Amino acid sequence: MLDKEKELLNIYCTNCMKYIADEDGKFAAYRKLKHSLQVYGAGNFIIKHEDYYLNKSADFIKTAKMAVLLHDIGRFEEIKSLCDGVLKFDHSLQGSKILKTIPDYSDIRITLPIKHHGHMPDAFYNDEEYTSITDAKLKEEVEQIFWLVRDADKIANLALMTREPEYLIKNIFFNNALNKADDSKPILYVTPKAKADFLSNKIVNHKDMNSLVDRLLQVLALKFELYYATSQTFLTRLKINEKLWNIFADHCDDKDLMAELKDSYDKHGETTYKP
Repeated sequence: MLDKEKELLNIYCTNCMKYIADEDGKFAAYRKLKHSLQVYGAGNFIIKHEDYYLNKSADFIKTAKMAVLLHDIGRFEEIKSLCDGVLKFDHSLQGSKILKTIPDYSDIRITLPIKHHGHMPDAFYNDEEYTSITDAKLKEEVEQIFWLVRDADKIANLALMTREPEYLIKNIFFNNALNKADDSKPILYVTPKAKADFLSNKIVNHKDMNSLVDRLLQVLALKFELYYATSQTFLTRLKINEKLWNIFADHCDDKDLMAELKDSYDKHGETTYKP
């Protein structure tokens, strides 16, 4: 169960909570600890059912699981900086930097996937750390763990949002998107760029998000970037897609728009992303 790694997360979470005075900040730190354990569970589901992992060595499986569990260790520094009023850290980069200083976790199969798990895939594939790997087996393992971490993170978040829709609503806007919205208009409209990207089966960028419906589309669009078929199976078994569309229906009165968006989404089916 990776008890040592769980204790490491506990230490970072506890130190973060000691640093933060307000209860919202403390709760954010606690949620990230809880999230890490949920992602770990999702990662175990993928490892158990995905063919790639079935005949791998115990060492490789443990390494992959450590990368999944520790993927958000940089979040605690990020939360501290946010509570200070200035975002100083990219949690993906910070997490990689932290783990590079700890010998047990400095393995590139851990640090490089974590470095880019919150970025677009091109950032990973174009990173000199990745392109300079000459060992074909190692390069493949780094790539697979990168996708494992990303998929586990996404499906765990999607599951959380169906269990606790208020969490999705309370965390609608990123990068001060709320401040960009026109308060004189209802937040039920869809930004044209967000709609266009969604209909093209693309991730909706934070920068293009100006409304609640945009945020819901961004969440639904996470399906388009799942790499493993097992991740799609996870969503289907737990009826996560269906539950997310029910939430969408509660916040969008334009039935024609919803039908257009859902038709496009359903046509995508369970197709997995290929870089």
